[in-house]
Amino acid sequence: MQKINCKTIQRLTGKTVWDLSNQILCEMCQKYPHHSNEDEIVAKVLMIGRVYSAALERRRQVNNSSSMFYLHEVAPAIRKSKIDIWFNSLKDFEHPTYENYAQIITVHKKVTDLFEQISGLGKRSLASKYLHFHFPNLFFIYDSRSSYALRLIKKSPVWNPALEEYDRAYARFFLLCLAFVEKIDTECGIYLTPRQLDKYLLS
Repeated sequence: MQKINCKTIQRLTGKTVWDLSNQILCEMCQKYPHHSNEDEIVAKVLMIGRVYSAALERRRQVNNSSSMFYLHEVAPAIRKSKIDIWFNSLKDFEHPTYENYAQIITVHKKVTDLFEQISGLGKRSLASKYLHFHFPNLFFIYDSRSSYALRLIKKSPVWNPALEEYDRAYARFFLLCLAFVEKIDTECGIYLTPRQLDKYLLS
């Protein structure tokens, strides 16, 4: 593992030009946290997906126009799902720990499966981002760049066989993030939020 430079951690996780955009997405999800109104569902899925280049229809052959896809397929499917029940199971968690991580990544798997049922595509990254903006202190943001960067600086944790039923890639990534955040906290006295960790990994 690379040696941790605490000053570098502080510098790379500070304010950026992207903070306001992320704040707006987070505030949208806090203002409209539920999934009973289809206009709210469309706004959240569309805006998060488009901003993060992970749109639900991306690389999918959509028979209808993109707007009709969201109106007739995305919104009804999410509204009819149990997503608000899944979200409600996380409401008492303040941050990820080794005691609650299984429940957190279970919800990620359910949302990933829901998005795949709608789009026919694996949407692991979009699920992590969608969940992150609803629970900014719980979900680490997954994409190929952050996953690769994390593998360079942190050894893979001991795999828990009980996690086989979850999304294996995200579960491994989540455990790496959790271990790295704890290491930084121990060595530097800095507890990185998922957003701050994402800034560091993408730097």
